[in-house]
Amino acid sequence: MGKDGNNGKKIKNLILRILNSANVDRGTTSDTNNVLQFFNEEGVHILTDDEYFGGYIDPLTSRYASKEMIELFSQKTKFTMWRKMWVALAESTYELGLKNKKGELLVTKEQVDELKQFVDKINYETAQKYEHEIKHDVMAHVLAFGDQCPNAKGIIHLGATSCDITDNADLLIYNNALKIIKKRLVKAISLWADLAEEYKKLTIIGRTHFVPAQPTTLGKRITMWLEPLIMTLENIEFLQNYLITAKGLKGAVGTQASFLELCRGDKNKVNELNYLFVSKIGFDGHYLTVGQTYPRILDVMMIESLANVNVVLKKMATDERLMQGMEMICEPFGKKQKGSSAMPHKRNPMKNERLTGLARISFGNVVTMLETASEQWLERTLDDSSVRRIIMAQQFMLTDACLLLSINTAKGLVVYKDTFTSEMERYLPFMAIEKILMLSVEKGKDRQETHERLRRHAMTAIEQIHKTGSNPFAALVLNDKYIDISQKELQEFMEEAKIGYGLAVDQVDNFLREVVRPILSLYREELEDNTEHEIKV
Repeated sequence: MGKDGNNGKKIKNLILRILNSANVDRGTTSDTNNVLQFFNEEGVHILTDDEYFGGYIDPLTSRYASKEMIELFSQKTKFTMWRKMWVALAESTYELGLKNKKGELLVTKEQVDELKQFVDKINYETAQKYEHEIKHDVMAHVLAFGDQCPNAKGIIHLGATSCDITDNADLLIYNNALKIIKKRLVKAISLWADLAEEYKKLTIIGRTHFVPAQPTTLGKRITMWLEPLIMTLENIEFLQNYLITAKGLKGAVGTQASFLELCRGDKNKVNELNYLFVSKIGFDGHYLTVGQTYPRILDVMMIESLANVNVVLKKMATDERLMQGMEMICEPFGKKQKGSSAMPHKRNPMKNERLTGLARISFGNVVTMLETASEQWLERTLDDSSVRRIIMAQQFMLTDACLLLSINTAKGLVVYKDTFTSEMERYLPFMAIEKILMLSVEKGKDRQETHERLRRHAMTAIEQIHKTGSNPFAALVLNDKYIDISQKELQEFMEEAKIGYGLAVDQVDNFLREVVRPILSLYREELEDNTEHEIKV
């Protein structure tokens, strides 16, 4: 096969990954091939089938999240990670030289080596068969692993409870997922910081209550997004550096009783075994006192930290949608992209609309995880399992998708300077209103009377703006003999108002110099990753 045939293979492999990561039961090999037959060697879809298209596929894995994040939360990664935990346990037991009552090694080097050979060679169908029979996923994989490693079969999972395997594996996966999120966050911060620098002097009308207020700059507005985005990055760093660690080997209710038995009553060896295991799986420490699981409040903290990222991204996306609606900016729009099936002229803010929707889902996950963590009875209850299977992966993928959308927008953002300028010109006379009031008072006029006259003229002008788009405020003020202001004086005030954005430019410069650039300098490796991620419908 030539190049097209290779593309067909790639698409078939992609379908397998989607099925795998979406927790779809692949069944037998023939079932899998039945799905793959929908694509010819060129990867072109040629027919439908109720067994595939009549089922549910998670949009996060088929449309929104990155390949990198999908693979991290795939069944393959999870089960491979379980096997790594079993190898680490067996190897730690061997290296510590633990022996049985006969004085024989509990685990031999040959058994460890045998396990290592099959870490990445998972017999999925065998495991599924066992799980169908015994209704226990961890034990199903213990048995499947044992079938591949007959000499080591009897020492797999020695002394452990399921959560000694699954919780430690999950913590490693979550930590790696946070690294991906952090990489995306840093990229987004860098791109939006560049835009803040580029547009720090572009004067725009600042709005409060979505009503024109006073001048600011587009760069200043962007830094208002960046500061809280950096807070979310610092929050994730705190999670990784101070809160996320290994559960370790703690046994069924956290007392390490099974490992004390394994170590023949030697407490020091229990601690050594735990230390060896924890270091082998890549952690520096472990939680000192837990039940069967690590504290589920940690799940809450991770879910909340990710939701916080999405809070900021949603605020940014909402602001961008508002500005695009006023034709001031436009998110990237493909040459062949269609905005509407009925209205060909539409250039909808589709990416930012999607981002706000995905972020909204992530907020609901916080409440669910709060309830789950608070419902963990005594040393262990299993009602967290079904929730965590869905929400933990989902929250990471939601945040991944939101960050990719924000990055894509920042890379291709179109700024219509003339629209900002025309809005500024339209509302410019209002920007001089405070100086007009002060000048009138200096000339001996009553402050309250002047204020009332200016208010009436402003209301009249606003009505005219709504009707015709033009602002007659300057003419109304000049014709009011009581206010007593000259054409020259008013013009000077309006010219000053054009750059009357206070310290906006200085604030942007100071923020980028003192906060953003120093932070980005710590993430040079992450910023060097220029992988392009396709934004799908």
